[in-house]
Amino acid sequence: MQPDTLDISDSSEDPFELLQQAINLHNQGNLEQALDLLVRAEHSAFASRKPESLVVIYSVVGDVFSSLEDFERSLRYFEKSLQVIKLFEADDADVAEDGGEDLVLTEWSASNENKIGKLLFRLGQTGEAEKRFNRALGLYEKLLEADSENVQHLSSLAKVKDNVGTLLSSRGQIDEACVVHTEAADIRRSLRKRKSE
Repeated sequence: MQPDTLDISDSSEDPFELLQQAINLHNQGNLEQALDLLVRAEHSAFASRKPESLVVIYSVVGDVFSSLEDFERSLRYFEKSLQVIKLFEADDADVAEDGGEDLVLTEWSASNENKIGKLLFRLGQTGEAEKRFNRALGLYEKLLEADSENVQHLSSLAKVKDNVGTLLSSRGQIDEACVVHTEAADIRRSLRKRKSE
């Protein structure tokens, strides 16, 4: 079933529980079942007034469609996730007095930007892909300003740098690609060293 064709709304269901079940199904390769659960999770998020779960739900739907090689839909759902994040950021900007940012939203934004970049690169849209990778890099660097030792953020930053390096290589910019791949390798090396200590 497709996410826009199913009409199930049970407010007693927890969208986060449905989401976890869908992620498990996706990891097991049960993609259609995962989509069915994600539709239920979306409806439950609206019914139970838990819109924050939509950020993750839409991103996971994007992952599932990517696994199904339906890249247009995948892009659409990653963009939907980013749109929800922007709504929360706008609300936070109106409410926040200390100027603090929600780092969880920043992390999801960075992840989605990287995923969009990878899809656009795969679709041959290298200029747009590069913009998305650069946004992801900027967001991960912002996250690392807040927590410079965060292993997950460092690892994600290395992955994005590798994606940029691959893109540059595809354009024949070998020297620039080597620099970026080396930066990614240095990050991984430092993470391995830290783990062994």
